[in-house]
Amino acid sequence: MLPIRFSPDGQRVATGDTDHSVKLWNARTGSRIVTLKGHISGVKHLAFSPDGQHLASTTETTAHLWNLQSYQRERAFALLPTPASSDPLNNLADVAFSPNGQVLAIGSLLEPTTADDLFPRQGITLWQVESGQQLGQIPDVAEFQFSPNGRFLIANGLDVQLWEPH
Repeated sequence: MLPIRFSPDGQRVATGDTDHSVKLWNARTGSRIVTLKGHISGVKHLAFSPDGQHLASTTETTAHLWNLQSYQRERAFALLPTPASSDPLNNLADVAFSPNGQVLAIGSLLEPTTADDLFPRQGITLWQVESGQQLGQIPDVAEFQFSPNGRFLIANGLDVQLWEPH
């Protein structure tokens, strides 16, 4: 299954393609606007920023942030590769912008934090959109969503966790 998303204004549609690209379409006419290339594996998830100026696309190992004015990649975020695992959580490569568009949350594997951790754990990595700086990580969670006012991110996994991005 390939991802598909409407832009916030409903004028464009983004789709992942089998050639590892992202295609943007005019929602009214169905004509292709542009093909965004840069991923080396299948696109798993897509998310438009709330203002429609950016698009995030993810695979299991990378996330790209596209500027939708220039149709150029602004930033790439490296994600840990997925080992063969029976991890019950399954949010890898899921992606969401905060309501103000300043924070990008990506479902990813997290580096082990102690010597006792033998394997990466699944969780969420939070990034500052403008700078690309990592803001934090939330371990052992799968499904996540920003509150409508952007004050919180709620994440569900082994426990329900609440994160304040400010």
